[in-house]
Amino acid sequence: MNYFYTTSFNNDAWFNGGTSGGTDGAREGACTMIGGDPEKFAEIEQIFEDVSIQNGYLYTTVKEINSFFL
Repeated sequence: MNYFYTTSFNNDAWFNGGTSGGTDGAREGACTMIGGDPEKFAEIEQIFEDVSIQNGYLYTTVKEINSFFL
C-alpha cells in the first residue's frame, strides 16, 4: 500500500465541498461551499478565495455539504 495514502488520513482534516459554475466557473471563478474544521479551514481558505468569484465561497462548520477532499 502507498505510504502517503496510509499516513495522510491520520494527520489531515477532512473537508466537504460543493462547487458550481460549470465550464464558465472553471475559467472565470466558481462558487464553492465548504464544510469542516474551522482551525484547519483558516490554513486553506486562500485556496477558495483564489478559485472562486469575488465573494463566491461559503464556509460552514457543517461537514455534510456535498463532496469530500483533504
